[in-house]
Amino acid sequence: MPVVLEKGESLPTYSRLCRLRTNPQEIEARLCIPRKGFVLNVEGRPWKLLRKDLTTLAHTWSVFSYSNLAPSSHTSDLNMDRARLVYGLVTNMDMNIGALISGQISFIAQSNSSRLGFRALITALCRARGVTSDSLTYESLSPAINLAYIKKNCWNVDDLTINFRGVRKARVRPADVPSSSTLPAPSTSTTPTPVVQESQRFEAMLQSIHQGHILLLQSLQVIAPPGSILSVEQFIEKVSWPGTLPSVVIEGEGPNAQVPQQVHDASSEATIPEPFILR
Repeated sequence: MPVVLEKGESLPTYSRLCRLRTNPQEIEARLCIPRKGFVLNVEGRPWKLLRKDLTTLAHTWSVFSYSNLAPSSHTSDLNMDRARLVYGLVTNMDMNIGALISGQISFIAQSNSSRLGFRALITALCRARGVTSDSLTYESLSPAINLAYIKKNCWNVDDLTINFRGVRKARVRPADVPSSSTLPAPSTSTTPTPVVQESQRFEAMLQSIHQGHILLLQSLQVIAPPGSILSVEQFIEKVSWPGTLPSVVIEGEGPNAQVPQQVHDASSEATIPEPFILR
């Protein structure tokens, strides 16, 4: 989009921001989750913003800036210049993108660096001027910054302003919890909801995996030298299952071959009531 200048101004909003003294507290408030901000240098001045402290929106725009505006392989944090750029994007400031990219190309060309940014743009500009290459070079494209990418790589679970459907339930503040007099009547239906069914299915899968590990351990003890691998009791002690652990019954050896274990965890009451049999 064309650069739109405010009346009486000769520079767009972002260019004026870069020429003024930046307020770190204002940048922190827009780019960071609550109670997070700049890491200070040895002189006590704002130095950088850590990626893990950024909001989902700020992190997404920072990824965009690395690929399209100011190429850099250092993506673990934002220095002051990068933080100022992301702040301008988050706050929808008018920018002269052409001048920004041109300055970045000039900076990379004059710096003692092996990296090269804007390769597709430079190639297109060369072809427009009649400069062609005698060899073909193919570069893989970066993944698209779509919803799936943002959800996987940019989402900060501590950012309460963003919530993906089906991933995290909205947190309820104490003031929002209804009183007992206003609670709806409990449902009399005994049909599990889809969420409960999925949770039960997932728990059953985990139980099967845990049982399979014990079965595998029992089989290895038959062929392995004595004392070279963990016993079932040692395995259950190190990899405990919350609640009541399954009893391992070896067929043909009677109840004395059972390895009952009880481990109580206050955070879970999962149980595995049925013993399984080694055949």
